[in-house]
Amino acid sequence: MSYQSNKIYNYLRQGQGKDYGQYEEQDQYFGMKHSTKASNVTRSWFTNPCGIGVDPLHPKSEISFSFLHKKSKCDIFGLAETNVHWFLLYNHASLYARVKKHWKNFKLSTSHNSHEKIGKTQRGGTCTVSVRQTAFREYERGQDETGLGRWSWMEFRGKDNHKTRVYTAYRPGTKPNKIKHAHTTVYQQHKRFMRGTEYEYMEPRDLFDKHISKEIEKKIDNTNIVLMIDVNQNVSTGSFSTMMRDLGMKSVFERLDMRNMPATHHRGMVPISTIYVSENLIPTRAGILPKTVGVQGDHRNIYVDITNESFLGDFMYKIVTQPMKRLQLQDSRIVKQFQKTVLQHLNSNNMLQTGLHLMQHSTYPCSKEMTLKLEKYDEQLGRAIENGKKNVESLKPEIYPTQKFSRN
Repeated sequence: MSYQSNKIYNYLRQGQGKDYGQYEEQDQYFGMKHSTKASNVTRSWFTNPCGIGVDPLHPKSEISFSFLHKKSKCDIFGLAETNVHWFLLYNHASLYARVKKHWKNFKLSTSHNSHEKIGKTQRGGTCTVSVRQTAFREYERGQDETGLGRWSWMEFRGKDNHKTRVYTAYRPGTKPNKIKHAHTTVYQQHKRFMRGTEYEYMEPRDLFDKHISKEIEKKIDNTNIVLMIDVNQNVSTGSFSTMMRDLGMKSVFERLDMRNMPATHHRGMVPISTIYVSENLIPTRAGILPKTVGVQGDHRNIYVDITNESFLGDFMYKIVTQPMKRLQLQDSRIVKQFQKTVLQHLNSNNMLQTGLHLMQHSTYPCSKEMTLKLEKYDEQLGRAIENGKKNVESLKPEIYPTQKFSRN
C-alpha cells in the first residue's frame, strides 16, 4: 500500500541529523500488516496522535479519521492524548460530529481534565470509539472517575452475559525539564489536583498505577479486559508491565510471541505504547505500523485482532438497521393527520401503560417471557406507524400559488 503524507513525521525526521538513516531503517512494519482482516475477529486500533486539533477541518484531524474509516478496517479505535477540552468546543467541532462524517453506526466515550479550563487545547485526555457492527454490542461506557481524563472505556456484551471492556489510557510522564509551558503538561495538571489530598506527596504516575490496577482488579474476574495505553515507559521491561502481568494482563505481542518490539515514539529508542489483553481473550494478529502510515502524530499505530468468540462469546451475527423514511413535513395537514392516527392506535391498545410496565419489570439478561412481551410491543409500534402512513397516503400536498408581480 502507498504511504500517506505525514507532515508531523516529515518535520520531526528533518531534525535527526546523523541518526536520520538509523530511524529510516526502523520505519517498517513490526508483526503483521493490517491489510488482512478475517470476518470472525474484532479489530482494536490504538495510537497517541499528540492532539487531534480543536478545528475539525484541520488536515491532521481529517486525514486521521479518513484513514481509520477507509484503510484501518478497525471495529474499535482509541486515541490517547487527544489534547482537547471537549466541553469548550462548539457542536460542529465535537468528536461526535467528526466521527459522524465517516461512520453511520458508532458509539463513543471521551475523557479530559474537567477540573481545569486551560483552554480548548488542553493536554491529555482520551477517546474510545466503536463503529459498524461492534457499536451495536456496546452496553455501557464511562471514564476515569477522578475527572482527570486519564482513561475512557466502553463495555460490550454478547451471548450469556459475556462481557469485554476496552480501555484507552494515557499514563502521565515524569516531571518536565523545560520550564516553558510546564504548567500545561499532564504532570502539572495532576499535581495541582493532588494538592491538599491524601495523595499530595505521590507522583502522578504512581497514583495512575494505583487507580488503574484497582479498576482492572475489580473487573477482571467476570469481564475480559483490553487496555490500549501509552505507558511513557519501556513496556518490555518496565514496572507497569510487571504490574499488568501480576493482574493477569499481557501485551498482545507477548501473547503472540513477538519479541524485540521497536520504538513506538518517532524520536524514542524503546517501545512505550502497547495493547494489553486478559488471558481469556484470544489474539490472532497484531502489528505496529510504520511511522508514515496511519493516524498522524508522533507515535506509531498499533492494532490487534481478537476472535469474536472470545470477545463476545459467540458468532457476531449481523444487525440490520431499518432505513429512515421521512414524512412530508412541509404540509401541516399531513403531519397532524399522521400524529392523530398513530396516537389513536397507541391509546386503543393501551401502549403507554404497557411500555411503562415493561420498563419497570425488565431485567438484563431478559427472560424468555419478557423477550416475547417486548417483541410483541415492538410489533404494535410498527403497526401504529404503518397505519399512520397509510392514512395520509390519500392526502395530496397543498399547492400554494406563487405571487405574481407585474411591471409598471
